[in-house]
Amino acid sequence: MANKLFLIQDQDILGAIRYHTTGHQLMSLVEKIVFLADYIEPGRNFPVVHLARELSEKDLDQACHYALENSIQFLISKNIMFILIHFCL
Repeated sequence: MANKLFLIQDQDILGAIRYHTTGHQLMSLVEKIVFLADYIEPGRNFPVVHLARELSEKDLDQACHYALENSIQFLISKNIMFILIHFCL
């Protein structure tokens, strides 16, 4: 959609837009930066966001792993992960 609406051809940018809230395996540098920027943006206020912000200043890969791990744990705690897995099968 972004490629047609905004005439974006860069696959890194398109991937960053597509996966900015979920991330995915083998993210590019741009995808990691946008994913993490969305996760730690100043308007976010949840228990583990402060550590994600600290990690983002030291190690991008570690910060992304932390964000993904905590997102999965949150979804599991709300029984959303089961629903998503069931829906996708």
